[in-house]
Amino acid sequence: MPSTCLRESLEYLNRATISSIEVNTWVSRTYIEAMKQPDLWWEPMATKISILKERGVFEVVSRPQGKNVVGLK
Repeated sequence: MPSTCLRESLEYLNRATISSIEVNTWVSRTYIEAMKQPDLWWEPMATKISILKERGVFEVVSRPQGKNVVGLK
């Protein structure tokens, strides 16, 4: 029986490719466009974050006092 990691890797490799995605799929190009139609992305995003939390991919921690989380570029 394959390990969970191997099984997930195989599932990833068998995922749908861009050629099999419907041509009319909406993709926002800007933040403003995305905010106009959150019903198209909010639920899938929340589901993905939930899966990542369940798998322990990251840990939510407090921001260090006086530190910027994301630098300016």
